[in-house]
Amino acid sequence: MGAYFFHDERNTITVTADLVLIAGFHRLTACKELGWDTIPAIIVELDGLQAELAEIDENLIRNELNQFERATWQARRKEIYEMLHPDTKHGKHEGNQYTQKKMESGKVCHFPKKEAPSSYVESAAKAQGKSDRLVRLEAQRGKALQPIAHLIKNTRFEDSGTDLDELVKLLDPKKGEGVGIAIAVLEIALTDKKLTIKQARLQLKKQMEAQEAKEVEAPAIITEPIRPTFTVQPGQVWKLGRHTLICENAYEVAKRIKCDALISDPPYGIDYIPNWNKWDGSASDYKRVLGDQEPFDPSPFLMHPTVLFFGANYFSDRLPLGGWLCWDKRTREELDSMAGSPFELAWYRSQHTAKRSIMVRVQHGGVVNADSENGNNDKRMHPTQKPVELMRQILISLTRAEETVFDPFLGSGSTLIACEETNRTCIGCEIETDYCETILNRFFNKYNVEPCLV
Repeated sequence: MGAYFFHDERNTITVTADLVLIAGFHRLTACKELGWDTIPAIIVELDGLQAELAEIDENLIRNELNQFERATWQARRKEIYEMLHPDTKHGKHEGNQYTQKKMESGKVCHFPKKEAPSSYVESAAKAQGKSDRLVRLEAQRGKALQPIAHLIKNTRFEDSGTDLDELVKLLDPKKGEGVGIAIAVLEIALTDKKLTIKQARLQLKKQMEAQEAKEVEAPAIITEPIRPTFTVQPGQVWKLGRHTLICENAYEVAKRIKCDALISDPPYGIDYIPNWNKWDGSASDYKRVLGDQEPFDPSPFLMHPTVLFFGANYFSDRLPLGGWLCWDKRTREELDSMAGSPFELAWYRSQHTAKRSIMVRVQHGGVVNADSENGNNDKRMHPTQKPVELMRQILISLTRAEETVFDPFLGSGSTLIACEETNRTCIGCEIETDYCETILNRFFNKYNVEPCLV
């Protein structure tokens, strides 16, 4: 049996040069159970995205995957494929029908026609032996269900295409009812195991109608909801759902944190004074950034596989080679003048992309206008607060779902909120108790999940 195994190339495993398993998990497990000490392996040279793509392909051929797992893998595979082949994204075509015909006939251009890569659906359908329709359906499902993926996992709905599609309808950004309704429907269906998602939606609708009728009949009594009060002391650790907030010095916390990625907006060492006016003309009342009077030392934070620092142009001489992300926040010139620069730079290094530059454009009424009517509707609570949408796009570009992200300078908590929105787990550190309390209140007000002291 051993001789057959060692001479059958189909039974080898595939690894990267640093022995990270790409394909053959089941074969490796079988060999371990047989007590074998060695197994032949094929070593391939793949970068982060190519390696992940190969790993996903290995998972997609497994027969035991349920429909939710297939959709999740398919959506991530499409995301990676379009990162590697950006011209294949929907709506990106070179030229038009007229110029294309001219190029082919040689009347306009004498260069040979460049063969463009196939669209994702066409490429995946051919590789996986599926119809275009099925590949498209799986990718759309996986992307749509990402905000509630952690709630679907390990439930009876994982392998019910009908129920998954009903959830997709609820989450549709144009015609759906939003994440909140989808979560409420899912909770009803999980409580009453006889209900489908569609039946649970009807039940929720009846409950809402009954509540509305009751409110119409009852006299209008306006009362302020009783909100919990959070008081934070230095050294405390708080749990916010699956996330963690530590009120402590970032340099001390960094020594004991293990994570997949570190993404942060640290003090740049420029002694920044927030003395600008707000969007409504009122003076700023924000405190100076603690620790910004001294040069920033990034070295204690660079050991993680993925790292991103805003403001790195102020301390680039202390960073290794990496890529640069540009955040373009322009809307109108008169708003930009309130904050000075209409863009910000961030240095990054990621195990998941070989790109050396990334552009992110998030409408943000100038750097100080996140709380404005012209901004992105994120109430400003910190002098250098970043929009949640900006952090969300960064997480999608540089990290994977279910990874752990460490932000040692959490500020008002935008990274933590973005992690919740993208199915990542955040470990955040903030030394100022006032901002820790802001983070706890912000999370509770947005998700109605009460933080608890560990």
